[in-house]
Amino acid sequence: MLQIIARSVDVTLAFQSLASRIARLVPCDRVGLALLTENGEEFQTYTARVHEDERRTRPRPEVVFKVEQTILGSVVRSREALIVGDVSQAAADFLDANILHTSGFGSALIVPLVSKGRVVGTLNLVQRAKDAYRAEHVSAIQPIAEIFAVAVIAQQLQLSLGKYRSMEAMSEMTLSIATEINSALQTIIGHCDLLERGYPDPNLQRDLATVVRQAQRIEGLLAKMRTAANDRMREVAAAVTEAGIPSSPEEFDETAGGLL
Repeated sequence: MLQIIARSVDVTLAFQSLASRIARLVPCDRVGLALLTENGEEFQTYTARVHEDERRTRPRPEVVFKVEQTILGSVVRSREALIVGDVSQAAADFLDANILHTSGFGSALIVPLVSKGRVVGTLNLVQRAKDAYRAEHVSAIQPIAEIFAVAVIAQQLQLSLGKYRSMEAMSEMTLSIATEINSALQTIIGHCDLLERGYPDPNLQRDLATVVRQAQRIEGLLAKMRTAANDRMREVAAAVTEAGIPSSPEEFDETAGGLL
């Protein structure tokens, strides 16, 4: 399972690949993955069919649940696995339990995805029979949930790093272009100054003064662009640090060791 997740750049695709293996380890009719959104207010859920005649090529995003008034949210808040022996009894109080009940499922096992104290979602197993799960099933599925938690965090860091690199590249390009344009403007202003000294024609000097004013206006706009780009680069650096994204091989080794 570690090899499958390590080879995949898409956690949901690895989840689909592992679903049938999870079902062999802990009996179930469906395996679900619920991932918290970036703001931590919603779950994006994925469902994998474990029987060959029902399997999809890859999981599709399905229902989006709010954290509040869901069993998924309760598990995330408690950070403890939960066995729901009779889904029908929870259907009146929780939206996700209601959907499971109306879909014909009788029991569920929900395990939080936790790594380094951070919860990123849940791994969910359901059966049509009631009272299908016991404590030994929790013990069996817990290590797999921990592996998925590490994989989800690693994927989030990778996506964040790509986003920050794009922002950094745009800021650097802005600075480079602004420098080139400013150099050209200085040349224009210098030549206008020479023309103004060499040709005392009032009409020409008036036109040259207009060119210089507009060039200086553009120069001021470029200065604002450079300031904004530098500020953006500082924000990116701070965001990378806050997100815990490694900036050196040594930091990467420390981060990977901590996750595992």
